[in-house]
Amino acid sequence: LARCGGPFPTFTQIAMEMHMSEATLRRRLAAEGTRYKSLLREFRIALAARYLNDTRLSVADIAHLTGYTDAASFSRAFSDSMGKSPGAYRKCLSE
Repeated sequence: LARCGGPFPTFTQIAMEMHMSEATLRRRLAAEGTRYKSLLREFRIALAARYLNDTRLSVADIAHLTGYTDAASFSRAFSDSMGKSPGAYRKCLSE
């Protein structure tokens, strides 16, 4: 995921890149106890945390860069994963 520019790759694109069927990829992820959707969400939140730490981009800009349609849905997802809003997370970093 990290080497892909632009929109994040779909599950189908990942399977093709790994030269395996979608069913095989799904089984392998299940064997690891995860799903593509979960991995993508974790990656997007980690990327957002890095943007919050390393840049002065607005929350709306970070939401857009990490593939969220709006800042509110991004903030909800970030808060669910990190336990605090993007603004509170950034504030903690500067203290």
